[in-house]
Amino acid sequence: MINIRQENEMLKAQAKIAKSINWKVVDNWREKLGAEDNMAMLMDYDFGIYYETKQLIRNSPFQSHVRLNFDKMIFSGCLVKEDVVQYNDIDVSDDEDEEEEDVES
Repeated sequence: MINIRQENEMLKAQAKIAKSINWKVVDNWREKLGAEDNMAMLMDYDFGIYYETKQLIRNSPFQSHVRLNFDKMIFSGCLVKEDVVQYNDIDVSDDEDEEEEDVES
């Protein structure tokens, strides 16, 4: 069973990842791959269609930023830039500083 602290940590991780997506890379590669929209692009990416058609090269260091952004989109559930707004109210700073202060007092 997931407790509240674990759920908050997961939400913070999703928010941090969603806010770090480079949307320029996503838009440029959606055009290069000929995808209709981000959902179609991520479905084809997730099923490996772009590797089969050789539009993406597996383990290519030159495309690692592309794969990273696609994976971030899948993990966070943000398919368009406007979806990131749902994470605006979440503080993504580390709680380690606050925990250390609690221990000292």
